[in-house]
Amino acid sequence: GHIELTRPVFHVGYMNKIKKLLETVCFYCSRIKAYDVHKEGVHRQGLSYFWGLCKGKTQCMHCQSKQPLIKRDGLSLIAFIRGEDNTEGKVILNGERVHTVFKRISTEECEALGFDEQYARPEWMIISVLNVPPPAVRPSVVLEGMLRGEDDLTHKLADIVKANANLAKYEREGAPGHIIRDYESLLQYHVATLMDNNIPGLPQSLQKSGRPLKSLSARLKGKEGRVRGNLMGKRVDSSARSVISPDSNISLCEVGVPEQIARIHTFPEHVTAFNKARLEALVRNGPNKWPGANFVTREDGQRIDLRFNRNSILLTEGCVVERHMTAGDVVLFNRQPSLHKMSMMAHRARVMKGKTFRLNLSVTSPYNADFDGDEMNLHMPQNHNTRAELENICGVDRNVLSCQGNKPVMGIVQDSLVGVRKMTDDGVFIEWYEGQHLLYKVVGSDDRGYGNDDRVYGNGNDGWGRVDGYSGDDRGYGYGYSGEDNINKGKDSNGILINYDTTHSTNTYTINSNIINTNPITNTNTNTNTINTINTNPITNANPPPTNTVRPAVLRPRRLFTGKQMFSCTLPCINYERGDVLIKHGILIKGCIDKKVVGTSQGSLVHVLALENKHIVRFFDSLQRVVNGYLLQAGFTMGVGDTIADECTLRDVMEGIRASKQEVRALIADARSGTLRRMPGMNLRETFESRISQALNRARDVSGSSANAGLGTANNVRMMVMAGSKGSLINISQMTACVGQQNVEGHRIAFSNQRTLPHFHKDDDRPASRGFVENSYLAGLRAHEFFFHAMGGREGLIDTAVKTAETGYIQRRLIKSMENCQIAFNGSVRSERDVVSFLYGDDGFDGGRVERVEICGRDYYLPFNFERVYNEFTGGVVDKGEGKVSNIDREDRVSNIDGEDRVSNIDGEDRVSNIDGEDRVSSIDRVSSIDGEDRINIRNTLSPNNPSLTTNHNPSLTTITNTTIPNTTIPNTTIPNTTINKNTVLKDLLTFSPNRVLSFYLKLKADKLRLLDLKTLIRMSNVIREKYYRALVCPGEMVGTLASQSIGEHATQMTR
Repeated sequence: GHIELTRPVFHVGYMNKIKKLLETVCFYCSRIKAYDVHKEGVHRQGLSYFWGLCKGKTQCMHCQSKQPLIKRDGLSLIAFIRGEDNTEGKVILNGERVHTVFKRISTEECEALGFDEQYARPEWMIISVLNVPPPAVRPSVVLEGMLRGEDDLTHKLADIVKANANLAKYEREGAPGHIIRDYESLLQYHVATLMDNNIPGLPQSLQKSGRPLKSLSARLKGKEGRVRGNLMGKRVDSSARSVISPDSNISLCEVGVPEQIARIHTFPEHVTAFNKARLEALVRNGPNKWPGANFVTREDGQRIDLRFNRNSILLTEGCVVERHMTAGDVVLFNRQPSLHKMSMMAHRARVMKGKTFRLNLSVTSPYNADFDGDEMNLHMPQNHNTRAELENICGVDRNVLSCQGNKPVMGIVQDSLVGVRKMTDDGVFIEWYEGQHLLYKVVGSDDRGYGNDDRVYGNGNDGWGRVDGYSGDDRGYGYGYSGEDNINKGKDSNGILINYDTTHSTNTYTINSNIINTNPITNTNTNTNTINTINTNPITNANPPPTNTVRPAVLRPRRLFTGKQMFSCTLPCINYERGDVLIKHGILIKGCIDKKVVGTSQGSLVHVLALENKHIVRFFDSLQRVVNGYLLQAGFTMGVGDTIADECTLRDVMEGIRASKQEVRALIADARSGTLRRMPGMNLRETFESRISQALNRARDVSGSSANAGLGTANNVRMMVMAGSKGSLINISQMTACVGQQNVEGHRIAFSNQRTLPHFHKDDDRPASRGFVENSYLAGLRAHEFFFHAMGGREGLIDTAVKTAETGYIQRRLIKSMENCQIAFNGSVRSERDVVSFLYGDDGFDGGRVERVEICGRDYYLPFNFERVYNEFTGGVVDKGEGKVSNIDREDRVSNIDGEDRVSNIDGEDRVSNIDGEDRVSSIDRVSSIDGEDRINIRNTLSPNNPSLTTNHNPSLTTITNTTIPNTTIPNTTIPNTTINKNTVLKDLLTFSPNRVLSFYLKLKADKLRLLDLKTLIRMSNVIREKYYRALVCPGEMVGTLASQSIGEHATQMTR
């Protein structure tokens, strides 16, 4: 509805525009004071332009009348002639007077001023008819009894109706002018406070209780308003919130969901012929038994609540069953504040007992979560489209790498990190019996929630490689090792292995022609030249040997695994080298694993595995389970004894502190005697404080290094610091040697009334008086030291609280300013109107899909590391004579099983099969992705000027046994030497990319590429192209928001 006002009133939101327009047009003829539209034409310059021309004009160029000055006073405008600003010359302009002036403005001048004749006439800024919102906007609530509580807007509208009626009444009765003006001002006040109840200089409209009324603008503006609170973000259905707690056995990409939540959250599943039986069983379970269902919706839209009726329901195809959340469902997990996109990731649900969400420790880093009472939110998708998007865009495995710093956001942390360092240390051996427990914890390809593995578990020439199936190979002591299969072995009280299986007699093994065996091998396809094979049971096709077993590093006198072997079992087939750590073909050759290798640093093993798509989730899960199992066996704890240094170290610490105190005393004496010389850029006081701080910091550092050296490598505290899991050398120094200088606002504790505490003399500049704590935490702090320590600690707490609010607002402003920037289809960065950059990042690459390479002594970021790709193909050995690659350390297995010829690469994929006499080989123009998903087709692998490769039948390919690369296909090609040769392929590889740095990088490696044979060169070219195209940023990527998040999230973590 509407209210017709007795007199027009100003719209408070347009008061400034109304004042500007009055100063632009003539008060009498309503034409623009200093512009003739009829002579100079209509130029839509806008109100601000013409206001700049006319605001200083005191005379109209059209009617020559004198123009008044306009001033705003509260909700009214006052007009007066310059120089006649006494009380009599002032005229109060009410809405009716201004409405008359604006109504006379012509159509041409309206257009010139920027108004629209059809939709926005100037006089419409004056309200003559007030719209009344419907009851849905201002609902009333029922109080006890018959009372009703009305909305604030309803109260305000009632005031307007009352004031409007009174004004009309007094106008009809011919009341004096000042009374009518008062009631007109009251109407203006009520209309203004309906719109905005926070006008500066105007009293707020209050309820009887004294609470300010909530106006229309208050409902729209701010964090709790309609836009930010109800449109851009809102409370949603299908969400849960609970406390989080750690679980060392749950997968990185899983979240443990309490059963109580799983019974409430449902997924609407349509009944089909394939799932009908399963859904019927869920419906029979009902809403109170998990897994069950809560509702059934029939095809006609009827919704049945299963709490009351579930036995007589007949499901038909087309019905929708709202089933409970089950294990494997994809859910969205979130922790607030959501500072970057990794604060919301998709996990797979695992329904568990208890009340808390269970989380893997390594996934806490991107959420910035800990387990001191943090709560997190879970959202259940409600259709398959949402579920697919979550799985393929928001999955944890797809967000390991961050474009913020070109490094992983997840790594091995806490006890798993210190455990893996302890396990991979030199000289760590594990008994065979306990090693089998650790091997059992390695996540295999048949584990729930994982795809097929892309690696081989054994190589005969690995020395102690993992074994996948039985082979009578004669190349080493790896294949066919069964580890006394089916005999349950344990240890007696003396640590000697005993046989608990009473059905088998203990066999005595004798060496006979290098064959160690007690039972015949009855596999018809097995080579009889097997050596060094230990077996106790017959191996037949019906009873195959155990798979995925590992040969112990030490066989005599006792079978012992090394810790490095246990770590290698968790690795995919990868080559990696960093510092002292060397990994070849998924085997840790040397080095000790610490935070640099499995942490979140750039170039870490986690980074390389994620770039190569080497089942990063499986690596995390396997390593954590193996390390946790090892720590249960070996143990790791820390006590007060780990912080106590020996007497010699304590003497060195005391001597260092004594020398620093002596140096400070000398400085004080120099300052008092006037012999202290100023340092450049400092006055005398700053020089004095700087020199003292240097001396005291030196005392802490020297004593800390002494304490660190005195603890020894077996010390548990030092082991944590060396692994990188917790702590630093400063922490060791403060626990063992001395706590050091306490600072407030970057300076020593300042004087208050010439002293810091009553314990000290006036003007006492000694270290103890100004906040130096010479005791360690182990020795205990004195009273004044404790007080100074509390002063420094409190500053940190306050700073954290203030910083959080400031950085949050900074991030919000950054995001709002750049949220429209995205990648266009031509690779440029554009907002709604502007081109921000013609090529994203000047190279077009996604910041998370590139890696650092060194070219001519400088660092560049490119989609691949040539040396690693090259070594994957060659194994580091190239036969220059034939131009073919030979790999001594790694041969592809060729086996004949059931008449089927297979040539498989080291990852067990890309097979060339002879089935029913037909050769089947993959086409060269299809390159499989690393993890078997997201396959892309790279057509025209050679230059457009050259003929494409033909895909004719080529029987000779079934004999290829060299130079296969994980996850690429063997080309089914017949290559005519006259048209395609190595030079053609190489030239095309060097010129396919417009990126000059990439082309230069490949040209530097051209000599190495020429050593490859043609087939290997083509396949390596395909891999390089695939990596290049995968690294290109996706069109539609919201890079403005990503950039804002990367700055804001990092700023939040920083301290002043």
